[in-house]
Amino acid sequence: MEWLANTIALLVGISCFALAGWHERTWWVRAKWIRTTGEVVGITRQGSEDTEYPKISFVHDGRVHEFTSGYGGTGCSRIGDSVVVVVDPVTLKAEQVTTGNRVLFTIAPIAFGLLFSAIGLHGVEVEDHDAGQGATSSQLESGIEPMSPSESEERSR
Repeated sequence: MEWLANTIALLVGISCFALAGWHERTWWVRAKWIRTTGEVVGITRQGSEDTEYPKISFVHDGRVHEFTSGYGGTGCSRIGDSVVVVVDPVTLKAEQVTTGNRVLFTIAPIAFGLLFSAIGLHGVEVEDHDAGQGATSSQLESGIEPMSPSESEERSR
């Protein structure tokens, strides 16, 4: 049973690293885009929890463009706020730049990836308290009987 828990933990860790890598790659591409200032002109609410996504207006080559940010949350930017935007000069695809979207989708998955990978690689010893004497589940599965403290002390002499 421990191998299953360890395998699942390792897979979750690898998935977290994959998410962080994909998200960071997206931002490396966006680093080549034009950085400009936009203004929040509306709020779009989506989902069962009414997640708020800012609708942002920006000017490029003398023309006004609008987009709805893919990064939302509760209590995000308010209408009239000035925000930093990156714009692809070819497709005019744009996205809002915030510290939160980098932390939430890059730093947090790396931290969780490290945690779950360490658990998966190191293993988790599960104690079975019903067996008394602190036997691990691997000992119980293999049929090894745990020794009492007095038996352990006698053998060490």
